[in-house]
Amino acid sequence: MQGRLLIRSIAWGLALTACLSPATQPAVGVSEVPAASPALNPKHAGAPPGNRPQPAVESPLTAPPSLVELPVSGFPPAVASFPTSASWPQPVLVATHGAGGSGRWHCEHWRRLLGQRGVILCPNGKPLGGGQGHYYPNHFELERVVLGAIESLEAQFPEHVDSTSMVFAGYSQGATMGALMAVKHAKRFPRLVLVEGGFKQWNVGIGIKYRRSGGDRTLFACGTAGCEKHARQNVEWLTQAKLGARTVHASGTGHTYGGNVAVRVREALPWILRGDPRWQLQPGSAP
Repeated sequence: MQGRLLIRSIAWGLALTACLSPATQPAVGVSEVPAASPALNPKHAGAPPGNRPQPAVESPLTAPPSLVELPVSGFPPAVASFPTSASWPQPVLVATHGAGGSGRWHCEHWRRLLGQRGVILCPNGKPLGGGQGHYYPNHFELERVVLGAIESLEAQFPEHVDSTSMVFAGYSQGATMGALMAVKHAKRFPRLVLVEGGFKQWNVGIGIKYRRSGGDRTLFACGTAGCEKHARQNVEWLTQAKLGARTVHASGTGHTYGGNVAVRVREALPWILRGDPRWQLQPGSAP
C-alpha cells in the first residue's frame, strides 16, 4: 500500500513540472528596464532640462560698412551705401549719375533722402579723364554697368540685399539713358525716378510696353521749365497707358538733383514706395 502511494506522488510531481513552461516561469535576478527614447541622447538623459544642450541659434547679420566699393568688369568700381541700422535683407535702389558725375555723390545724396532704409547701388560710368567724373557712352553701356554692379552686389552681400523689384533713379544723362534701359528690364525696375532727364523717351505705346513687362509707376522731377513741359506730357501718356505717373517741379532751381528738386523728390517718396512693405522704416530710424 505504501509503495503504491509513493509511486503516485512521484507521478504527480513529474506532471506538475512538465506544466510549468520556460515562458511562464519567473526569471531569476532580472528586472524589466524600459527602452531608452531614440530622441534623447543617453549622455544627457539624466540632466535637468535647463542643463541639456540647446539648439544653435543663428546670430543676426551685422551691417556692412556704410560705403563699399564693388568691382565691375570694364568699368570703375561701383559704390554701395548700406544703412547703419536695419533688418536684413534690404531692398535696393539703383542711382545713375549725369555726365561728369560720380556714383559716390549719388549714394550720399540718396542716403540723405531715404534715411536708414534700403541699399543704394551707384554704378560709375566710363571716366571722362582729368578727374572730371564719369559718363555713359550710350544706353547699352549704361545697361552693362548697371547689371554688372547688381551682379557684384548680389555676389558679395547675398544675405543683405533683396534685389527683386528695385527702384531705378537716374539724373540727367543717367535718367535719359536709364529710361531706355528700364523699359527693357521693367520687371527688375518697376518704379522709376527720373530727375532732369528721361522725359523725351516716352509715348503711349512705350508706356504700354513698360506696363505689360512689369512696370508700375514713374516720377519725373524737374528744376527747369523745359523738363517740366515734357514731363507733364509724359504723365498724360503714361496715364493713358494705365501706369502710375507724376511730376514734381521746383521752379527756378535749374538743372540739378539737389536743392528744392531734392525736397520735391523726398516729398514724393511715399508715393514711389507705396505698396512695397520692404521700404518701411524701422521703428526709431531717421526718415
